[in-house]
Amino acid sequence: MKRKLLIIITLFSSIFMYSQSSDCSTAEGFCTGTNYTFPASTNTTAPVGPDYGCLGSQPNPAFYFLQIDQPGDLTITMQSTPLVDIDFICWGPFTDPSTMCDSLTGAYIEDCSYSTAAVEDCDIINAVTGQFYILLITNYSNQNCNIDFSQTGGNGTTNCCIEGDAGLDNIVNFCESDPGFILESQLNGNPSIGGVWYDNSWTSLTSNNFDPLLLVNGTFSYIVQGTPVPGATVTCPDDTSYLTINSNPNPVIVFPAVNDLCSDNPSINLSAIPIGGAYSGNGLSGNTFTPSTSIIGNNIITYDFTDANGCNDAESQTIKVNELPIVNLGNDLTIPCRASTIINPTVTNGSTPYSYLWNDGSTSSTLNVEEGTITLIVTDDNGCLGNDQIIINQDITPIAIISGGGPICDDGETTTEVYFNFNGLLPWNLTY
Repeated sequence: MKRKLLIIITLFSSIFMYSQSSDCSTAEGFCTGTNYTFPASTNTTAPVGPDYGCLGSQPNPAFYFLQIDQPGDLTITMQSTPLVDIDFICWGPFTDPSTMCDSLTGAYIEDCSYSTAAVEDCDIINAVTGQFYILLITNYSNQNCNIDFSQTGGNGTTNCCIEGDAGLDNIVNFCESDPGFILESQLNGNPSIGGVWYDNSWTSLTSNNFDPLLLVNGTFSYIVQGTPVPGATVTCPDDTSYLTINSNPNPVIVFPAVNDLCSDNPSINLSAIPIGGAYSGNGLSGNTFTPSTSIIGNNIITYDFTDANGCNDAESQTIKVNELPIVNLGNDLTIPCRASTIINPTVTNGSTPYSYLWNDGSTSSTLNVEEGTITLIVTDDNGCLGNDQIIINQDITPIAIISGGGPICDDGETTTEVYFNFNGLLPWNLTY
């Protein structure tokens, strides 16, 4: 009865010669109403991993998949030509074709035969629309032969289309400075490659690479065409997903420039806008820049701001901090009384030329002084100030006090005592 039914099906069905896949991940689709014939492989083995159930060995594998269209039972008959031993196992049902090849476990074995027969029947019971099954046919004989298989019974049917998968809709936000991206990468799910993208006006895009600077915002449509399984002549529906893209402008930062500073200048508050960003660099505490805690020379200060859309901009400027001139008037000095001295300051660091301002208002680089507290302020070419102070003392003026004496006779014998009291620094030089 099996052979008679097979002959009738052959008379009224299309016959095609097909290739076969030795791995589940590249399994061919199976369509009811089509008689499949493929040359069985020899001297190959099935991959390790699946639970092969009743199959004691799995030589020369050929994997096929089928998706249920009309629910019900299905009987798939397989026969070798010439008649040699073939076997099979069927797994299912599965709901996700992307994971079914990783789920070929004992719990999913639908039917299995390891007999010596050259004709085998695979029975799928109570198949449900949309479910998937994996069918593995093996050439146990390892002889050259063709294997024919087709649906020979049951009221269930398979979907003769390999459905296009356009993924799932998504809404994404980008900034105009973001790098370009592949449109499919932003869809949810697992969209197939090879579809066609359309813009808001249903004009097809020449590239699936989205450049936020060149393309406008909007909703883009991705259409993946379904394709018939080998041997089927049906028209397969398309699958469409929608990607809404919001491309936002980057914030524009205004960061007012800061003039050169001296290392002893007071702290300043930086005032970049929009406010709410973060400053980074030397000498900073929040938005306060302190020259004395920065470095001498160029300090690169960066202001980084991210807006509510997650778009970012950063601006930098260089704040130059100049060192102070160092002024040295020497140690305090004592000079002879009624004398003067020339103060010749030593100035280092800072930037030449220097300008001088003494406490008496003079502006020469040296000062002739007699005594007192002397202060010098030096201004370098950057406008930075240095100062020093020196005290000049004069020795005290000697004082002579003479006392005693009185009248005496001019007899050459009478004398009187005269007393001398001197106040001054030794040694003394007395002149009478």
